This record gives sequence, C-alpha cells and structure tokens, in this order.
Amino acid sequence: MRNPHRLFEVDHSSGKGLPKTSNSFFGHFMQVLGECLTSEPRSEDPRAAINMAPEPYRPPAEIEHNIPKLKQRAIDLVEPDLHNWEWLYERLQDADSRRLLLLVLAYRGLGWRYVKLPLDNNLFRSALDEIQHLVIGKASGHFANGGLEKYSLRDIGRDITIYSDPFGIFNEFVYPQYYYRGMSEVLSPRPGDYVLDCGACYGGNHNQLCRRGWAGGQSLFFRIHARQH
Repeated sequence: MRNPHRLFEVDHSSGKGLPKTSNSFFGHFMQVLGECLTSEPRSEDPRAAINMAPEPYRPPAEIEHNIPKLKQRAIDLVEPDLHNWEWLYERLQDADSRRLLLLVLAYRGLGWRYVKLPLDNNLFRSALDEIQHLVIGKASGHFANGGLEKYSLRDIGRDITIYSDPFGIFNEFVYPQYYYRGMSEVLSPRPGDYVLDCGACYGGNHNQLCRRGWAGGQSLFFRIHARQH
C-alpha cells in the first residue's frame, strides 16, 4: 500500500517491498543489490537533469559498468561496520524506513545508473519546475556566487523572501527533510521537544523549525566543518 504521507516519493521496486528470504540487514541489502544490478542501467544522470552537481562519492568511471566490481564496492561500504548497520536496521520502525536505508546505501555503492531513489521521478521534477516560478529576482554579491536566486514564498503560504534554488526551497519548505512520514502519522517537533541539528549547514532547516515554533522546547544546531575545527 502506498504511504499517503510520501506524496512526492515513488517506490521503483515494482511492488516487491522488502525481501522475504531473510530478516537481517545484510540479507536484505544483498537482495536489494541484486535487484538493482539486474535492472537496465540508465544513461541520463538524474542530478544533471535538475542542475545539481555530481556526488563526490560516485563509483570511478572505470568500474561504473562492471557489475561484479560495483557489487563488491557496495559490500565493502557496509561490511566493516556490519554489526552497527544490523543494530540500526533492527530499530527502524517501519518497512518504508528500512527500505530507504537499503536504497541509500545501494545508491552510495552502485551509483545512479543502477539505483533509483524515491524522489527520482517526474512528480518531484515537476515540483521543482513550479518552484522556479516563485523567482522574483537575481541574487547579487556573495549570494550570486552559488547560483542562487531570490524567491518569494507567499504563493505557498510562507511570508518569506529568500536566496535559494528550487531544491533548497523544496527541501526546506515544501517537503521538509526533518519530518518522519510514517504510514499512519507525520512526526515533527512537538511542545516540549528538544531538537539537535548536528550538521546544520547554513541553518535553513533549523530556521524553519524555529519559525514554526513549539512551546516549552529548545533547539541547538551545530555547523561542523573541517575548516572551522
């Protein structure tokens, strides 16, 4: 059954869901790797299609079509900390969360040619196209260096003007990444909660948590970077 709270996400597994042959993280991971590597490899980079830079951890060009080496690369990614991955996997609450963990790790090991993540779909790309219509001007000075533009978010119910890009707007205001979207509920900060954002970048998501407000709570955010420590 499709999760009603994950409207922008698509499961590309043809309804297979989680494997039934094993209950372990590694058993499921191996089956997902097999599922991905038997699919037809793609030729169009999904990140390039939405003007995003390639990830720095992509498989080297010399092995990106070598299935045995790609599979071993993915296994090498998890094997040194297998006990910890098993511990985490056992504690994830639902099948959606476990499936997403498997796919993210498979993507990290195999790359975009063989793994399609849930947001890799036309609905997500259409949302980015619509967000582009919220632009009200070009960025100047420091903000222009990163290819940012000036957006007004009033048309999506936010009295905010911000320098950003379509994915930044989507990720922070349309489909916030720090929400848990379960089958029966959506969880976000509630009255009295404490929020730790460890890796807050420029503080965009943290800023939105504060603007939404929650009574009696407290938030702490950290920007951890090698140049600063």
